[in-house]
Amino acid sequence: MVTKMATTPNVNLSKSYLGTAGELRAASELSLRGYVAHIPTVDEGADLWAVDHKSGTGRRLQIKTAAQPDFSKLTGFINFQISIEINLLKDPNIHIVIYLYVFGEWQCYVLTSTQLMGLRGKSTSSNIPLVLHCDGDVTVGRKKGKSINSYRDAWNTDFPPLQNTSAMSYAT
Repeated sequence: MVTKMATTPNVNLSKSYLGTAGELRAASELSLRGYVAHIPTVDEGADLWAVDHKSGTGRRLQIKTAAQPDFSKLTGFINFQISIEINLLKDPNIHIVIYLYVFGEWQCYVLTSTQLMGLRGKSTSSNIPLVLHCDGDVTVGRKKGKSINSYRDAWNTDFPPLQNTSAMSYAT
């Protein structure tokens, strides 16, 4: 017996697809760098684990993906919003990877939870607004918030290509 799937768009389902796409993008980047990207069967504060099997070390990553801008919050600015549980933001061992889909192009920001906490100031909300400025700068919080542009594509900071396992040498 074949069951017909509902064809009505489901916003929550679309967000699940988007979130999975971000996780797989990050897993791909880690794999190219020589890390084994583990996707846990249970999400207890990490969407991915990046493991260096030679050293036996691993790092937890929380991936956030946003593609639907909100134009209603700050007139003249493009706003995105991500949400991260406060306990994850307070964990210094979590790396945050943010993907924004802007004008048909993916932008990626790689930073630690400690760095993100420092950028957002005294806010205690789990909702983190991101503001895209006309010059391409992205700030955390309000339009005069702190820039995250120094973290754009900053994979090498905490996830440099590993010797003898990285595929990055083939791409150069």
